[in-house]
Amino acid sequence: MKFFQKIGEAAKKAADGIKSVFSVKRAGNLFAALLFAASLVAAALVAVTASSRENSSAAEYEPDAAGRESGAYMQQYTYSLFQLGELFVAGDPATDNLAESSLIEKVVVDGGVRSTFYSEDMTVGEFFDKNFITLGVEDTVSVEEDVMLSDCGEIEINRVGYSLQTEIKYTNFRTTTYRVWFLAAINRVPGDTAGRKGQTKLTYKCKYVDGKLVEKELLSSVKLSNPKDAVRYVVYHPEWEAHGLDMSYVVDVVEYGSTAYSSQQKNLSFCTAMGYHTDYGIAAVSHKNPGAVRMGSWIYVVDARTGFEYGYTYVCDTSGSSNPTWIDLHFDTVAEARAWGRRRVKIYILSGRPSFVDPPERYKKK
Repeated sequence: MKFFQKIGEAAKKAADGIKSVFSVKRAGNLFAALLFAASLVAAALVAVTASSRENSSAAEYEPDAAGRESGAYMQQYTYSLFQLGELFVAGDPATDNLAESSLIEKVVVDGGVRSTFYSEDMTVGEFFDKNFITLGVEDTVSVEEDVMLSDCGEIEINRVGYSLQTEIKYTNFRTTTYRVWFLAAINRVPGDTAGRKGQTKLTYKCKYVDGKLVEKELLSSVKLSNPKDAVRYVVYHPEWEAHGLDMSYVVDVVEYGSTAYSSQQKNLSFCTAMGYHTDYGIAAVSHKNPGAVRMGSWIYVVDARTGFEYGYTYVCDTSGSSNPTWIDLHFDTVAEARAWGRRRVKIYILSGRPSFVDPPERYKKK
């Protein structure tokens, strides 16, 4: 019965509130009247709820200490709508403290990575300590650590790091081409030799800022290997081959002993005694004791045993031999000179240079 009595009392209060609404409306303040009526309805509902808990036949519910404390707090700070309006207009110390203790949103760009933190106002150094942000010896920060968070914008941290890097530098090789004529005639042309690049090991100290390379310092350079030149052999066909020996130029025939030499040998020059560049078709005779074949002569040389025609030759170099019947024939490669060895040759002494044979080139210093 008490439960229904409580409901009746609540309904009566609500009706009185509605009447007061109309009375206030007539006074010209409809909005205030509605707010007041809503507060009365809320109070009636609270009364009904409390009554239902007291008269319930179900098991008793006893809130814990935390629940009782929060309920008491709610009852203590229960405001009507009019009171709430006055509270926020006048300003309450509780709300002022809440505004002062609000968190600051702070953006930190650490090593190029953007992160957002929410923190109370403190110095930048304290903020770093609280969020476990450590700085290296050379790391830089866009603001001083004693500046307050509220007084600065984004915080940018540039991370500086170092590393050692090694790389292999390659040196290109050259390709040397040798002309062969005698070796081709005896089917002994060497195979081509592949080249090999030289290698040098370089060690650098590299500086990075936020993961980007900004500085590179050479620490050491160690040569691992030298380049090895590639060698190609080309069968050389002299310009006179199509003409052969023109007997109209022959003034004498002698037989000499012969050896061979090449400017590719160590300690030999590419310049002849008369200032011409060494080449196939150049010969040297004794400077101390020249014979029938003298410096400046044009001759035609043939192997006395095999008939191989060395061809038209210009005598413009000297040898260390004192034999007046000995001649040195030049070859482009050491391999051909060794293959020639020592041979008896028949020499046709000519009256001059044939018109179809080009003169040797003058030596030009590089």
